[in-house]
Amino acid sequence: MGAYLQNAKLNKTNLRNAKLDGADLRGADLRGSDLKNSQINDQTMLDEKWLLVWQLVNQSIIQFDAGKISLQEVNLSSANLTKINLEDANLEKANLSRADLRNSNLSLANLHQANLFIADLRGANLLGANLTEANLNNADLRSCNFSNANLKNANLSLAILHNSNLTGANLAGANLNNADLRQIDLGNAQLEKANLFHTNLSGSNLMGANLKKRNSEQLILKRLTSQMSNLKKLT
Repeated sequence: MGAYLQNAKLNKTNLRNAKLDGADLRGADLRGSDLKNSQINDQTMLDEKWLLVWQLVNQSIIQFDAGKISLQEVNLSSANLTKINLEDANLEKANLSRADLRNSNLSLANLHQANLFIADLRGANLLGANLTEANLNNADLRSCNFSNANLKNANLSLAILHNSNLTGANLAGANLNNADLRQIDLGNAQLEKANLFHTNLSGSNLMGANLKKRNSEQLILKRLTSQMSNLKKLT
């Protein structure tokens, strides 16, 4: 018989490689806990949410209805989530650091305050996603679709967004310090009060973008679109 851990407070616990065979974890608080390589069996009792998290970090499940199960504050760090469908998923405050999310569908997902440090999102679809205050520091965001996404106050320092689509995106107050924004589409994007220090925007389209009160010391703006005259008046 396994351990009795019903309703246990196990948030942010390191359960990596833990033997949970037959354990009763019904009602347990596993927010932020690391379940990578932990062992469970048919007798292990886990709430649906945490069983799904265990499957995601250990089995790379692709097909499930993300809209029906809240994934708030889950730990999916270093998980292989390539091509996963997380459309409309609630991933608020989730830990996705170093996760492989290449070609994933995160359209309309709630990633408010999510941790995507060094995550690989190449080719991901984040259309209309909520990434307010998310940590995307050092993330690989090449060829992503961020159109109409909300990235207000997000940390994108040192992120690579080469060839991404950010048309209509809200980047107000975002930290883009030393980010690679070459050849991206920022048409009608909101960049008010964004930190563009040492940001590389060469070859990018800024037509209709709002750059009011931006911090752009040493901003690199090589080969900008010929429609620069249509930018909103800077103050």
